[in-house]
Amino acid sequence: MDMVRSMTSYSTLPVSLWMKALKTAIHILNRVPSKSVPKTPYKLWTGRKPLLNHLHVWGCPAEARIFNPSLGKLDERTVSCHFIGYPERSKGFRFYCPDRYTKFVETRHAVFLESDMIRGSTVPRKVDLQEKRMYVPFPMVEEPYFSIPAEVAPPI
Repeated sequence: MDMVRSMTSYSTLPVSLWMKALKTAIHILNRVPSKSVPKTPYKLWTGRKPLLNHLHVWGCPAEARIFNPSLGKLDERTVSCHFIGYPERSKGFRFYCPDRYTKFVETRHAVFLESDMIRGSTVPRKVDLQEKRMYVPFPMVEEPYFSIPAEVAPPI
């Protein structure tokens, strides 16, 4: 959760996207070596060395090109959005577009503006993602008692 806190604190995205940050953190941690095993979990599962050149900064602004066959010749083809992770079943990236009707978009065609985000002096915000445990009492339900008539019950 420390990695998720760090990712959400250095971005301008809402904290409600913490689950997307968690999935991205898991994606990254599966591709780097751990202390207990010298190989990466990805290499243990697939037998191949993981590629790291597709990794990007979570929450960075991006310009994504979304496929739309009804666009005219002079219409704008890219959408301003923020990078939030990697899709599970396809090659590409997931983006959050707060000003569109479709908030979450997947595409391979994007330009990441990471250098603008890194160059700017952003002060990390305080993110509170603490577990809150609540005690919920179990309802006391009595089992129904059915009596069996004597003529149906087997003799003992």
